[in-house]
Amino acid sequence: MESNNVVTLAQTLLAKDEHSIVDVKEKPSRVPFSQRVLLAMKQDIKELYTRPARGTYHALDGLRAWAVLWVVVFHSLLVMYLNGRLTDAYDTHVLTSGDLGVDIFFALSGFLIADILMRDYTKNRFNFLEFMKRRWMRITPAYLVIILLAMTSLSTQGDGCLRHWWKNMLFINNYVGPLVADADTCLVQSWSIAVEVQFYLVSPLLVLFLVSPLPWKSSSVQSTDRLVYGGGVEEAAQPNTSRQLSKEHVLLKFVCMVVFALFSLFFQGMVWLGRTCPDYSIISTAWYTNQVYVRTYCRYAPYVFGMLAAWMVQLNNQTRTKMDIRMESVTQRNTRWGFHFLFAGVWAVIAFYGVHDETHNMLCDPLSEARAFLVRIGFGAAIAYYIYMTVCGKARLLNLILSSNIWIPFARLSYLAYLMQFFVFDRMRDWMVDLFDLPLEAPGYSTVPGSKTFGVSLFYSSLCVVIIFIIAIPIHILIEKPFMRLR
Repeated sequence: MESNNVVTLAQTLLAKDEHSIVDVKEKPSRVPFSQRVLLAMKQDIKELYTRPARGTYHALDGLRAWAVLWVVVFHSLLVMYLNGRLTDAYDTHVLTSGDLGVDIFFALSGFLIADILMRDYTKNRFNFLEFMKRRWMRITPAYLVIILLAMTSLSTQGDGCLRHWWKNMLFINNYVGPLVADADTCLVQSWSIAVEVQFYLVSPLLVLFLVSPLPWKSSSVQSTDRLVYGGGVEEAAQPNTSRQLSKEHVLLKFVCMVVFALFSLFFQGMVWLGRTCPDYSIISTAWYTNQVYVRTYCRYAPYVFGMLAAWMVQLNNQTRTKMDIRMESVTQRNTRWGFHFLFAGVWAVIAFYGVHDETHNMLCDPLSEARAFLVRIGFGAAIAYYIYMTVCGKARLLNLILSSNIWIPFARLSYLAYLMQFFVFDRMRDWMVDLFDLPLEAPGYSTVPGSKTFGVSLFYSSLCVVIIFIIAIPIHILIEKPFMRLR
């Protein structure tokens, strides 16, 4: 009996201890709201110059920083010589080809969105409305704040935003006028945001095609889907015949996506066939901008290439082991370096040669048309290739450069910097005109090294970059980052 009483007493004491522990857990100390806000802001400031140790693709920060800096410098030069004629030598053509930075953004977006969607599909948790809600929460709050600021006297585009803001909020301002080259537009650079949201609408279907088994595959081949999409070690240990069949079907999907990306050439060709201009005459910049440059069906190729890069990264991670890497043959290594030099050459030639000729014009001749057709597609493919190589750790030097912490602030603030760049350009341009006594109404101002305006241009662009990113910091901490957490 005594032993039973002892056991009962011990159980009672343990039960009391458990209840006391539960009571302590159920009554946590409440942190004041103001203190929580300050802690969140402190963390947001820290994230402007640091990154998580895991869970992110560090090299993409550098690529995003390069893209936004390239675009901002290019736009600053356009604004500086808005009433003059922008001419450039080929040794500075890389500066005036900064519109290709938008294609870097598209390739990065395609990669990241495909990566998110493939994770959701793999875990059977994809919900289209939830996906669009997350994207809306990422894009719209900061976008709306900048539009509201543009309605004030801070921007020369205030009247356009007062009348056409709703087109920007519906993300149709790349089709419903006024368009980029028209007067009275609202945030002239925001056409790319509309294009990006339109990409989101079709991305789930494209990723579903990549991760789904082909309908005509036999039962013996269907088991190879686990090799490609399951990710398990046991599933990867398949016979060689199964692995070969899987590669065939992967290649088929890859080719289908590339053909789909190249099909944008057809849409561009149809638009160009409808143009009216004499041979070898200068094509209207307004016509090209409104009818080709901002159209989704002419700009989706880099985005699709970015999605392909994400898919290939997933395949690489699931089917390639450390032993495979150590046993890489000399031929495979040389082939990889050959592709390095090939795409590096494509990247460099396109960046320096650009879409335009040395007078920054486009002509009605086959060379100009071929250049306009192929430049963005080739550049997008090169960017996607290097995204794949850096994420997989195969381009170590480039990965080391792009992963440097120096790019983190530019990458974190890239979206806001892109949105608000013209606020600074408009004000700084007037100040520069007065300071350096530049009669910008006269034609012929150039970015040729040695000219007076070349040094002024570099000073103006550098100053604009610094001011833009400084102004972006408080908006990022107070507006953009809090809404990103609500996703």
